[in-house]
Amino acid sequence: MDSDPDDFNIVELQNTSLYGGRLTFTFLKRRLEFFTLQYNIRSEPSALIYQGKEENRQEYVDPEPFTFQRLTYGTQIDVTDDRLDPRMGVRFVATRSESPSIEADSSESYTVDNNLTGYIPLLESSTFAINYFRSDATVTKEGVTDYQSILDDLRTNYTCTAGDPCDESLKKLATDTQASRKYGTASSLGGSSRLRSYAGGRFSGAHTEFYGYEFRWNLTDENTPFDLYFIRDFRTGFQLAFFYETGTVAEQREDLWTKSRNSTGLGVRLVTGSGFIYRFDVATGSEGQETTLFVDYPWGTIAQ
Repeated sequence: MDSDPDDFNIVELQNTSLYGGRLTFTFLKRRLEFFTLQYNIRSEPSALIYQGKEENRQEYVDPEPFTFQRLTYGTQIDVTDDRLDPRMGVRFVATRSESPSIEADSSESYTVDNNLTGYIPLLESSTFAINYFRSDATVTKEGVTDYQSILDDLRTNYTCTAGDPCDESLKKLATDTQASRKYGTASSLGGSSRLRSYAGGRFSGAHTEFYGYEFRWNLTDENTPFDLYFIRDFRTGFQLAFFYETGTVAEQREDLWTKSRNSTGLGVRLVTGSGFIYRFDVATGSEGQETTLFVDYPWGTIAQ
């Protein structure tokens, strides 16, 4: 949680393809769902860019394609008054995602996510939403976790030797790879959904815990057509949102909440008859301010 926001790597990929599918069984008028989904990503690394600066770019030598597979299955219980724009009730989603190894040296792991959101009606048509999220990764087959072995392998792939300018980025990548292979990687914090004042994927570890609070003030509740050039629909609601979020990540469960980060912010929501919710959020935290323009409410999961 106390890592330097400027100490990061961007791994550039090429020749990438993605395919997948989802199967859902619904019961009790969609109050209860069971689902499974899988996607495969085939790609190959082309370069490593330290701190996102082009002058720190290091090309990958003789890249070999890899395939990342993810199989997720779980359940959703929805006891709310409206599936699209709930104002009262509870929604719970539990998932388990399997991640097999992508190469001989990598680990096999699975991640369990639990996402609980409650909705409390306030005023005439407004809502106070509360979200609790927990993600835990477990390694079932540990790969190569020796730091020096990982670093030597990276140096070979990127034709970089000890003491070269490129070596700092490889040391950072070796440290991250070692932790991921040893502990696994749970769902991260930062981005458009949780801890919105931080960049996407800013905080990650083997365990994640998060609390979010949001007051959604419904200013209008009507059925009015609109045409904004790139959006043509029927507006069924217009909201202002005030939110506060706090979260933590750690490699060990007992270290959760040793350190944490917070976000506060203001948002505008446009609810439409077609089922889309257009969201504009501005959030502030210890590393500055971030702006989000997204479709759908925050705090969702891949299963929703």
